Amino acid sequence: MPFKIIAGDILEQEADAIVIPAVPRKGAVSEFTKAVYDAAGYDAMLAERRKFGHLKKCCSAVTSGCGLKAKYVIHTAVPYWNSCLENESEKLAECYLSALRQAEGICAASVAFPLLGAAKNGFPVEIAKRIAEKAITEFLADGKMLTVYLVIMYDTAQKLNEKYGLYDRLWGYEKKLENAVLSSGADKSEFYRKKFGEYLYKYIPNNEQLANLINYDKSCISKLISGKIHRPKKKHVLAMAIGMELSDEDRYIFVNCAGYKYPEDKRDELIEELMLSGNRDFHSINEILIKRNAEWSLNEVVIEKEQRTKCRDRDKQ
Repeated sequence: MPFKIIAGDILEQEADAIVIPAVPRKGAVSEFTKAVYDAAGYDAMLAERRKFGHLKKCCSAVTSGCGLKAKYVIHTAVPYWNSCLENESEKLAECYLSALRQAEGICAASVAFPLLGAAKNGFPVEIAKRIAEKAITEFLADGKMLTVYLVIMYDTAQKLNEKYGLYDRLWGYEKKLENAVLSSGADKSEFYRKKFGEYLYKYIPNNEQLANLINYDKSCISKLISGKIHRPKKKHVLAMAIGMELSDEDRYIFVNCAGYKYPEDKRDELIEELMLSGNRDFHSINEILIKRNAEWSLNEVVIEKEQRTKCRDRDKQ
C-alpha cells in the first residue's frame, strides 16, 4: 500500500489515525505535542492519555482522537538521541513499528506520522528521516493494507538542511566518528574523553585570547581530561568550540566527544546558521544569542570558581 512523504501540518491530514510522541507523566512537552493536545481539547486528550499510564520506551498505545479530524491518536514513547550509544536508530525504528502494529490492530486504513525524534528528542533531521523511511518501507513490504503518510513540518532545522545541507554533512561526520572509534579498538566513552582532551591541549595552551575567554586553568583542565572533575556545561563547550575556530567537522566532533548532542536545540541551530553563513567571531555570535534569548549566553567561565579552588587545594596536598 502507498507510503507518501509530504510537507504540511499533520492535523490537516485525512487519516484514520495520527501518531504523536507520548506525553510523559512528568517533564516538558514539545510544542508539537502541545499543539495536538490543544486541537483535540487539552483536558479531554490528557484524560485519554492517563488511561494507559506509563509507557515503556518504544512502546505505543491508542486513544480516541477527541476533537481531531483523526478518529484515533497513537501515542508512542520516543527515545532521546544520544550519539554515544549504539542502538539509538533501532530504538526509534521500533517506535514506528510499534505504532504501525497498533494501527493494524484498530483496522485503520491510513495513519499519519510526524518525523518522530527530530525535535525535542534531539535526533538530527536527516537521520530521523532515514530511520522513518526504512522502518515504514520494511513494514509495508509484505503487502499490508495500510496507507502511511510521513508529514514533515518545515521548521528551522529543516530550513538549515535545505540551505546548507547541514544534516547530510552531520550524518557523514557521525559515521567518520563511529569508524574512528572502531579503528581505535577503545571503549567509546574512553575514546571520546581522550579525543576531547586532544582538542583542549592542542588549541588552548598557546592561545592567550582563548585562554582568557574561558578562564583557562592548566591544573583543572588536566583533571577535567582525566575525569577527576566534572565535564564543563554545554554552553562552556560551545564557547570553546567557537573560540577555537574549529572546522565544521571538528566542531561537531568536539562537542559530541564532550558528551553532548549537537546540534540539539534552537540555540545550537542558530550557532550553526551563523557559523555556516561566515560569522565565526565569538563575541558577535554571543551578542546575537543573547538578543534572541538571554539564557543562551555563552559568556561564562568554563570551570567554575569552586572547582578551580578544589583543584588547587588538591595540588597543595
